[in-house]
Amino acid sequence: MLSTYLDHLVAAVREDNTIYECRHCGVSIDDDDVTTCSACGSTEVARYELE
Repeated sequence: MLSTYLDHLVAAVREDNTIYECRHCGVSIDDDDVTTCSACGSTEVARYELE
């Protein structure tokens, strides 16, 4: 299960090392202009910058 999550996380990392993810359901969001999750409708979109 952990390796599946890590694979998902690595695939979501953009060239600029930024990840957008729904805080409610955990879905990775491809478009950084989106403020609502297309999977669950939550407006809690988190932005993570990886170093």
